[in-house]
Amino acid sequence: MTTPTLDKPPTTAPTADVAATRTPLGRALTWTGAVLGGVTLLWGGVQVADLVVSRTMTEHATYASADVVELVADGRVTVSGTSGSSVDVVRTQRGGFSMPTYEVDEGDDRLVVRNRCSWWFGSCSGSLDVDLPAGTQVVVRTSNGEVRATGVAGPLDLQTSDGGIEVVQADGDVTLRSSNGAIVVNDVDGSLTARTSDGRIDVDDVRGDVAVVTSNGGVQVGRVDGDAQVRTSDGRIDVADIGGSLQAVTSNGGVTVQDVRGDAAVRSSDGGLDVAAVQGNVEAVTSNGHVTVFGTGEPVALTISTSNGRQVVDAPTDPSAFRSVVIRSSDGNVAYLGPRGS
Repeated sequence: MTTPTLDKPPTTAPTADVAATRTPLGRALTWTGAVLGGVTLLWGGVQVADLVVSRTMTEHATYASADVVELVADGRVTVSGTSGSSVDVVRTQRGGFSMPTYEVDEGDDRLVVRNRCSWWFGSCSGSLDVDLPAGTQVVVRTSNGEVRATGVAGPLDLQTSDGGIEVVQADGDVTLRSSNGAIVVNDVDGSLTARTSDGRIDVDDVRGDVAVVTSNGGVQVGRVDGDAQVRTSDGRIDVADIGGSLQAVTSNGGVTVQDVRGDAAVRSSDGGLDVAAVQGNVEAVTSNGHVTVFGTGEPVALTISTSNGRQVVDAPTDPSAFRSVVIRSSDGNVAYLGPRGS
């Protein structure tokens, strides 16, 4: 008879306490992650609560006219020129836990209207819609919203940190700046200066000089009575009907030019160039792409070269000619041809 024996449970090696073996850095990172996670959840909850209690208020006010009207907002701003003699302001305020603050400063020759959030939180925004006498000088500063001006017969200085700008029928010099947004301009009786860090620029019918710059976006400019300077770091340029001289430069994109009464200097670091109907001297240079210049039918002093590509000359040239044309490409075909369509 055998004596039964009890099976001994398998023995396992003792495990070390994971928390006890963590390094101080590991514990610090764990606590930091937990705190950040909690803050994120709390902030998300506050944002949701802010939206739940958010409300919108709209009010109207009228002020005496002034030589200069300055509008400061944290939202959309629209300005319209009228035949009236007063400044009519419609303010829209939206917010939850925080609402915009509305302030007005009336001076002898300057009216300042502010509709701003005291601190960036939640859904707070303050917009302005303003009708004013057409000849008023207008200054606009908004932190977050588009700006639109129509029928203003005084100088315009419009700036937004985040939003597009549109100007239609302005009688006076115009200065526009946006950190993030497109710029559209149509019908300006004065000079135009426009700059955006991110967005395309479209300009048509300016009876003065034009200078436009964008860091990221295409540019289209047409019907300019004066000189035009056009520059983009990344985008295509299309220019037509320039009454004075033209400078068009892009770091990355093609350029098309048609009908310039003065000189034209056209450059691209990476893109093809097509230039036609320039009455003055022409300089068309690209590092990578084709270059085609259509002449006017009159002889020019021509300089043409390419490091890699075909070279075609099919238009009158004369080394002693008064007008000069320079065509260069580091990598692409180059051509000087007769008038386009001939």
